[in-house]
Amino acid sequence: MTARRLIRRAALFVARRRRPLSLCGVGLTAVLLGAWAVLLVGCPGQSEPLTPTPDVRPTRQTRNTPPPTPGDPWQPAGDNLLMRVRLVSGTDRLTVAVNGPYRVLVDDRERAGSSDPMPEVTLAMAGAGRWTLGGTELTGRRVEILPLRASTLRLGGRLYPGFLRVVADASAQLAGINVVHVEDYVAGVVTSEMPSRFGRSALEAQAIVARTYALFERMTHRAQEWDLEDSENSQVYRGLIGATEAGGIGATVTRQTRGLVLEWGLPGEPTRIFPTFYHSTCGGWTVSVRFVKPKIAPVPPLEGGVKCDWCSGTKYRDRAADAPVRVLKSEFWPRLLKAEPAVAALGGPAATRVAPGQASYGGRLVTVLMTGGGRTVTMRADDFRRAVGARVMLSTLVRLSDDGRNIVLSDGHGWGHGMGLCQAGADGMARAGSSCRDILRFYYPGAVLKKLYD
Repeated sequence: MTARRLIRRAALFVARRRRPLSLCGVGLTAVLLGAWAVLLVGCPGQSEPLTPTPDVRPTRQTRNTPPPTPGDPWQPAGDNLLMRVRLVSGTDRLTVAVNGPYRVLVDDRERAGSSDPMPEVTLAMAGAGRWTLGGTELTGRRVEILPLRASTLRLGGRLYPGFLRVVADASAQLAGINVVHVEDYVAGVVTSEMPSRFGRSALEAQAIVARTYALFERMTHRAQEWDLEDSENSQVYRGLIGATEAGGIGATVTRQTRGLVLEWGLPGEPTRIFPTFYHSTCGGWTVSVRFVKPKIAPVPPLEGGVKCDWCSGTKYRDRAADAPVRVLKSEFWPRLLKAEPAVAALGGPAATRVAPGQASYGGRLVTVLMTGGGRTVTMRADDFRRAVGARVMLSTLVRLSDDGRNIVLSDGHGWGHGMGLCQAGADGMARAGSSCRDILRFYYPGAVLKKLYD
């Protein structure tokens, strides 16, 4: 008898039974019905997950539960589901408002609040450990502004779910951090990172990888005040705008994939979440994480080498017909020095010659060689790309040469670092009828789709 038939018979048994079930019977039925739910949840329209896994439920939520150390199986409890997203930093004041009732906490103790809305006011440091919020003076290390009930936070003209936490560094510069449930965070990321016009299953896949990436970052940044930034340094997050634009598709696909993450593990060992990197357009091949971020464990789903034809014909797939791009070495030299201080010994941009080094699948550069003053410095190609400018050198799948004053970029393919999900390819697969499971299986080989919480 198949698992599906067994589950259906169990459900029918419960429906027909007139007497209360014993605790044992309830437990057995719950397990069977839970298994049925796992088969159904996730990418709509599909009945088989990547790998069926048990449903894990969160415990009671608290505010001060530290996340596990990296590599531990994720425990969806307490603060582990609250993302700390840095929205602004390096400023001496913030302008904030709340459109309904609110509370103000200083070091977790309530110091102010109202049942009326908070008009736009300025929060600033007035000295060591002293703050001013409008006309109210506060004393403490950190300030939190918590909207109550259906109230919404406004910061910098943008609406955000969750609440605002503000901390200051030794020079009295402030950081504004949005503390928000991971599901609300993901809803604000989906269409900020992927065009809302993309195929539905591609957007569902984006929600799952955004959630997985966020939880991994939450796990690895507990010693810091924040887990993520609201920019491409982490994931682009635009608060309620991202969740509500385009008919609310971001919130819809987030809700339909709620709690679903990608994990990987060795046979017989617990599976664990991993950083589900993604990018715009791979250009034909994905790259291994070991060549871009060598500090990240090279788990099989991130080993790259996926040959992708699904992004063919898209805007950034093939740029061979474009005119070569020439970039003055002197323009990006300061950024190059910051990224790789060893280049200072090469004698400056005019004395340095740049050449391609090691290559990976499809000819994607893995390293770049810089020679000058009788020395050679080897640099990771993606670090070099970022020093040049990620919107100038769009990809490391490019022909690189040096004409003396400039580096010359030609025959380019793709946009982005090339790890994990190719967003343009995901859209191509979605339009061809692939489910989000198909998409995730293709770009993260060996990964397990798991419902982490309800």
